Amino acid sequence: MDYLEKLQEMASEIETREEYCGYFYKVADVVTILVVGLLCNLRTAHEIYQWSCSAVFEKVLVQHFGIEKMPCYAQFMNILGNVKADSLDRIFMEWCKTPLKTHIQNKTIAIDGKTVSSTAHMRNCESPLHIVSAYISEYGLTIGQLAVDAKSNEIPATQALIDMLDIRGAVVVTDALNCQRKTAKAVIDGGGDYLLAVKDNRKDLHDDLKFFFASESETLEKFRKIEKGHGRIETRTAWITHDVQWHENGGVWANLACFGAVRRVCEENGKISDETRYYIASRKFSAEEMLIYSRNEWGVESMHWQLDVIFNEDRTLLMEKNSQRTLNTLRKTALNLVRMYKTTVSPKSSLVSIMRGNLFNPQSIPMFFESLKSFAPN
Repeated sequence: MDYLEKLQEMASEIETREEYCGYFYKVADVVTILVVGLLCNLRTAHEIYQWSCSAVFEKVLVQHFGIEKMPCYAQFMNILGNVKADSLDRIFMEWCKTPLKTHIQNKTIAIDGKTVSSTAHMRNCESPLHIVSAYISEYGLTIGQLAVDAKSNEIPATQALIDMLDIRGAVVVTDALNCQRKTAKAVIDGGGDYLLAVKDNRKDLHDDLKFFFASESETLEKFRKIEKGHGRIETRTAWITHDVQWHENGGVWANLACFGAVRRVCEENGKISDETRYYIASRKFSAEEMLIYSRNEWGVESMHWQLDVIFNEDRTLLMEKNSQRTLNTLRKTALNLVRMYKTTVSPKSSLVSIMRGNLFNPQSIPMFFESLKSFAPN
């Protein structure tokens, strides 16, 4: 598949908030420039614009992207602000389906929300921008997202996002906030299985599971894994039971088939932390599977961390919410492309080193896209 062609095709379908003829400067060209700039580890729209005006990159834009005209910076930002973020999100989700096709069977779809901290200081914004993302942990790829007005709206947004995604055969993992009956039903209705963390927002269920696993752990199936590295020793132990009939409210959860507990003991610098998390699931996991899938929940958190560390998202100074949303989607597009390149061409390289390679040698960018034609998820 030609991902450069697909990127430009995607960009050409983006709707605008206000009527825009694009006679002199195309929305698709600005979006393409932004994605390519992000692929070069540039963090802000201003950095990307400055770099795109350089003699070397101008030549690359003309020869390989067919972009011959560059607007002034003010017009560049006006076009960015005119992108309809909802339209871009829909196109992004469609684009994500292409490389994955049917390769989500038994994979982990981790769903979680992130607040873009810099939007909390925007005067014309009533509440910070909060975006709920779905992420396939095994591939390191974001496959969809929805923006909400506040974190308090994350629960219905998660359920809506599940309805929009193709989750057939996958395991949907969420944090305790989304341990909701409607969320569980949405996953089952979509043809997937759920693994939901249980905390004090489901206090009765949490307390019952805590008591059960404390009392019965010696008789239950368990699996333990010890990992050492970076001066830390982490021991993770999982217990599971497929006997869910004992719980009086087990029937209210769609297709409930398993209870689980995962204990994580971490020793670092002479300090020991000890935490146990509890789960409900619609699939009869083994203890080893429980350990694997519960850990995969953190994949989406790592993507959020990358948005901040690689792109400095939480310090973005754009004072317009729609533009913030647009850049968030384009950052995830860039991360997906770099992750695909890493999987296909350079598995031992870091994401940043791959991006810096594009920055230092713009002529390598066409080869970057050419290499993606060989991407094949396992």
